Amino acid sequence: MNTRTRINCGNGITLAELTLDDAGTLAQLANNRSLWLNLRDRMPQPYTLADAVWFIESALKGDLGLVFGIYEEEKFAGVAGVVLQTDIHRLSGEIGYWLGEPYWGRGIATAAIRQLVQYTFATTDLVRLFAGIFAYNKASMRVLEKNGFGLDAILKAAVYKDGKVVEEYLYSLVNDEKIAALSS
Repeated sequence: MNTRTRINCGNGITLAELTLDDAGTLAQLANNRSLWLNLRDRMPQPYTLADAVWFIESALKGDLGLVFGIYEEEKFAGVAGVVLQTDIHRLSGEIGYWLGEPYWGRGIATAAIRQLVQYTFATTDLVRLFAGIFAYNKASMRVLEKNGFGLDAILKAAVYKDGKVVEEYLYSLVNDEKIAALSS
């Protein structure tokens, strides 16, 4: 019996725990400079099968926070997750996601993030989700905005990526009901 967590996002899109069977496709999709340009430098480039195996094993151990594969019609398409914060930020989580380039522009990330937000607020103590987006990544900004995230700030000269200094757009979404319950 398959006890793997699966979250239906509609239109054949699901979030599910990664498996080592995903490693080959993950490595193939992640080994893409266009994708890497939108992600932190801790995402290796080039991206190897060994990198994919390490990532999946770390995710399955819980070392990376909440991590799910994004699947379209059962085919691995990308990754979405939430990095839980600590100390005074312990009720916040940093949301992150990527799709392989063949899946861009089809609404997959928007549907996946919608369900990830709902799942995270329903299953954790978090009251706030946030993300930092590079100034040139307009598609990712739209994904967040379609899911109710608001722009909190634009940080000038905050990111150094690929030899360029760019602004970082900070977005957040808060769960007002959870905040009210904590404050009462």
